[in-house]
Amino acid sequence: MKFSYYWTSEVNQGLEKKMMSCFDRTFGKNSSKNYFKWKYRDNPFGESLHIIALDKDKVVASRAFWRLDIDKTKAYQSVDTAVLPNFQRKGIFKKTALMAVKILKKKIIYNSPNKNSWSAYRKCGWKNIKKSNLTKINITSLMLNSAPVIKWDAETLRWRFRNNPIQRYYNLKKDGNYYIFKKIRKRFFLLVGKTSINLDLNNIKPFICFTYDDSSKGFPFRLRTPWVLKGRINYKIESYLFDLT
Repeated sequence: MKFSYYWTSEVNQGLEKKMMSCFDRTFGKNSSKNYFKWKYRDNPFGESLHIIALDKDKVVASRAFWRLDIDKTKAYQSVDTAVLPNFQRKGIFKKTALMAVKILKKKIIYNSPNKNSWSAYRKCGWKNIKKSNLTKINITSLMLNSAPVIKWDAETLRWRFRNNPIQRYYNLKKDGNYYIFKKIRKRFFLLVGKTSINLDLNNIKPFICFTYDDSSKGFPFRLRTPWVLKGRINYKIESYLFDLT
């Protein structure tokens, strides 16, 4: 098995197709044809890192370290990790994680792992982000004032929330701000953050909402897998930075 890495600009259409095929076969999905272009090629933050495992010329594992900066500090988020079923439990996860740390050196890497991968990240040197295991619930009108400010320009906001090909976002306008929400189940919504920029999203007015953000005022609702971090950072990592797709 051969391991290779590429920056987004080095991924040609043929390799992109193989990587997306690996991703879709691993998770039983049929991803949008625009997914890779939107997430990686159009990313205003810059180039992402892609690590793949090849069995002959077949991509059997693929994972990305998505460029998504924190307060203008270069940072990457571990996303879209896929290993074909026949190649799982062969150490690919650990090898690619350590390979990324070596390539990115002292850059910040963060992630929101599931319960299956959380312990593996911890073994590779990632640390829990404080209080990131809490989900909060509150009456929406009481939670709005403590929503995190999304510190991006209009172009970046439109790329992340309006142009997303697989996840629809909504907003609620109040006092000159637009509060961005993601639907998480039927009529339940997750408060992502706020901005003064109108993104022309569909309007909603939920009575209650949820949040993953520690700064938002709400009642702890349940525990979940903590977010993890590799690298030193003095900035607070807000929930809107995470891949919520």
